[in-house]
Amino acid sequence: LWADKYKPSQLEEVIGNVSTTKQLYSWLSGWSDVHITKSFKPRFTKQNPGAKAALLSGPPGIGKSSSAALVAKKLGYEVTETNASDAR
Repeated sequence: LWADKYKPSQLEEVIGNVSTTKQLYSWLSGWSDVHITKSFKPRFTKQNPGAKAALLSGPPGIGKSSSAALVAKKLGYEVTETNASDAR
């Protein structure tokens, strides 16, 4: 597919939703300290930095999956993608 051929391969190549991608990066970079080593206990805010999961929502084609995969890749996480349509 065209979208797969030209999708960004690095986080810096993502165009649009830059602030949301930065927020996701910030949250995921502290995830291990909060949930694995428990060396940091964040205060609760509207963004909920202590959450165990992130929910990305929006219309199709805006780069939710691509951004999430690139953020995880940059931080050294292995990505496993599951879509609701896979369970039908």
